[in-house]
Amino acid sequence: DYATTGWQTLITVLPPPNRADTLYEIAELQTMALDERPDALGEIIGQCDEFTSYFASMMGATPISHPTTFLVLAIANPIATMTSMYFKDYYDRPRPSHICPALSPPLQSPGHASYPSGHSTQAHLIALCLVEMVPAAEQGRLRIVLETLARRIARNREIAGLHYPSDSAAGRALAASVFAILNDESRMPHAPSLPSRFKAAMVAAQAEWQP
Repeated sequence: DYATTGWQTLITVLPPPNRADTLYEIAELQTMALDERPDALGEIIGQCDEFTSYFASMMGATPISHPTTFLVLAIANPIATMTSMYFKDYYDRPRPSHICPALSPPLQSPGHASYPSGHSTQAHLIALCLVEMVPAAEQGRLRIVLETLARRIARNREIAGLHYPSDSAAGRALAASVFAILNDESRMPHAPSLPSRFKAAMVAAQAEWQP
């Protein structure tokens, strides 16, 4: 459904920083690697392939207690991946460790380009979806908590030397654009008398979080 919206023409991702700014970011990453990597290493490895469980733990949710919530997150993840990969291919920004091998990431550097960060896009889209599920009175507090977690997941990729800070910022902005499209019933396909399938899943997930 999302693929039929023509999202490629609806989303604008600004180009990555120039070489001078990139070198400045690499200097930042070198400092992160020295000062923060030892303490963050466990999370860096744990969040390499999967981090939905971090959000679920924070929310106190399981696939049994909140099945439709997990369905929405299962929808959001591949959409974020597909969208970020499109722009990665378009901008083809080298990974930080390809420019500065001394960053020596503790994980194998992915074979695809760096900008925007897929982890940041996924984490921030998950956070946006979860905030939308809870009652309005709880959204403000929860937004701060989930946004902090999403930023931490993105920053861990920077500490690892796998992404630049600007990659993370672009992923955060990209997630907001994707979320807007997913919630735009004028663009998401649906029958005249029915909501889109994403909207229907969100409504069912919201019911799971009612008092």
